[in-house]
Amino acid sequence: MKIFLILLLNIALFANQLVNIEAENFEADQNTLKTTFTGNVKITKAGDKIFADKVIVVFSSDNKPLQYKATTSVKFFLVSQNSTIVGSCNSLVYNPKSKNYTLSGNVKIDDPTLGRKISASKVTIDQVNGKTIITGQNKKPVKFIFDIKE
Repeated sequence: MKIFLILLLNIALFANQLVNIEAENFEADQNTLKTTFTGNVKITKAGDKIFADKVIVVFSSDNKPLQYKATTSVKFFLVSQNSTIVGSCNSLVYNPKSKNYTLSGNVKIDDPTLGRKISASKVTIDQVNGKTIITGQNKKPVKFIFDIKE
């Protein structure tokens, strides 16, 4: 039976939101100000949930998180101003200062609230302004499926 390391980070993310990170392994490097979590990593912040095999948290010199980067088998449940989305991607980066999520590599998003499905190479979600930028690649365009209720 695997023993899970549960680390509760009492980090205020500009909105006094608590971040909870659970993982099988934890490694901190004070020289690079990076913390690495591996093995069944789960991050919970307000209504958002991120699951991955590996997450690296980069801190500033005054111990504030600058970036969360989830890689390998990334799945997510994100709450935005107008909807809740679920999906998967190869890499997810969250910037607490700008409150932006950048999803990249084989991005699949399902928005059951608004009845939309998105497949893309890269998606940027701006939680402050409620904007989303979706990018495709050569020979692999953005796929956007939605339900029109008339």
